[in-house]
Amino acid sequence: VAAATDPAADAFLLVAGALLVAAALLPAAPLAPRSRALGPLAAAALALVALAAWPLLDAPFDTDAPVLRAAFAAVDVFGDWNHPFLPYLLNRPATWVSLEPRALRVVPFVFLCAEAALAVRAAARDGGPLAGALCGAWFACEVPRRHGLADLGDWDVAGAFLLALVAWAQRPSPPRAGAWVALALLLAAGVLSSWLMIVPAGVLALCLLAAARRAELPRGPVAAVAAVVAALSVAAGRVFLAGHGGPEPGHAQEVARAMLVESPVGRSAAMAAPAALGLAWAFAGRAQLARRFALGALVAVPAAVAVAFRWSHVNGGYYAGLVTPLLCYVAAAATARALAAAGPSPEARVLLALAVGALTVDLVPASPAAGWNQLRAFARGSSRDARPIVTNSASLARVIGFERARAGDGPIAAAITPPAALARRVRLVGRGDCALRGGEAELAGGFHLVLLRQDDPAGRRACVERYGPRCAEAAGGSGPGERAAWVYRCRAAR
Repeated sequence: VAAATDPAADAFLLVAGALLVAAALLPAAPLAPRSRALGPLAAAALALVALAAWPLLDAPFDTDAPVLRAAFAAVDVFGDWNHPFLPYLLNRPATWVSLEPRALRVVPFVFLCAEAALAVRAAARDGGPLAGALCGAWFACEVPRRHGLADLGDWDVAGAFLLALVAWAQRPSPPRAGAWVALALLLAAGVLSSWLMIVPAGVLALCLLAAARRAELPRGPVAAVAAVVAALSVAAGRVFLAGHGGPEPGHAQEVARAMLVESPVGRSAAMAAPAALGLAWAFAGRAQLARRFALGALVAVPAAVAVAFRWSHVNGGYYAGLVTPLLCYVAAAATARALAAAGPSPEARVLLALAVGALTVDLVPASPAAGWNQLRAFARGSSRDARPIVTNSASLARVIGFERARAGDGPIAAAITPPAALARRVRLVGRGDCALRGGEAELAGGFHLVLLRQDDPAGRRACVERYGPRCAEAAGGSGPGERAAWVYRCRAAR
């Protein structure tokens, strides 16, 4: 297992190694739905998820993505045109208690745990205990890289429903009436958690229709489920059409790179082999409903993200992270079967499992965000003067609105629509060169410089070089971890 120096990462790798050893010592056969081994496997995977997620729970909301989601959850669950209401509705009670990031991440964390447990169950059902262990370890490695917990995103809420659909498809017996009702509810809940879930829902509906045509499933319930998906697709289609954007050269390459980075292969190149094995295994077993559904979703979701990126509105290829747990599931099932064939004895499986873990299991935990106390103090005190606020973040006005509401100094609705007096003061600089739009004449009387952590370190350095001689940093910038905010008060020009 990859080496690490962070204590949380060390603990993670120890638990992951112990899980792989214990799972490899168990019989390699796929587990039954009510197997006693499923519980301990899921519990160990949840321990890994908790270790990976713990540093994220207190991370500040340093972009407008989590700020807007917190605000919509608090004041208007139906107000976001680009996202469905269910995640906001589920998080509404948390906003009654607190606006602290840790409190607002409780519900997403619960769904993240459910998603992980369902992924482990799916892999163990098809590939045995070692498959469940590999799936849990691989998915936990992805937690700090995913946008769900950090940004209050809908990925893990929708992902839990996605993996619940896999569990439904793995049913060993023909579905009864109640199972069809449950399927319709899962499909509706999934799409009302993330509009992108309409793609897996459509894939599953097509799989069911094909099975009904072959007389493998009753046509009446399948037709009813297809009608539910069709109704949901109307709502998702309206959002797609409302998206602003159009074909632009280079988008296809850009979104493909982003999707690759978002995938487990982007974390570790060694994951390419398990991922390829998993796709081949799913294709070879496409006669089984769960594998056919997983394979179709793994192909269709990235394709849908690319289409929406060109002709509608998505922020980037990371949307394909919705199907990361599906990829972990098929990769783990295929890899565990391959290891069982290569090493039939428990001792051989242990050695092979540790070798795979050494190549593919690692964790880069999220670090504490130093400097955020500067921003919190600035947000509360920034209304005391009218100086311009120069920043590298287009999200700053909303972040300030949220921090004021968090401190009890203003309404949370200001995180959606910042006060006009604040919005007029914000001046955004260009990426890379820190060039101020509209010139610097208005800065002659003094200003504030607020830099947030962005993917533009060259721009931050340019701002410090350009304005540093006039500026003094506010107190509270030191602390452990990666810097998340820099706040300076800059004097009038001489």
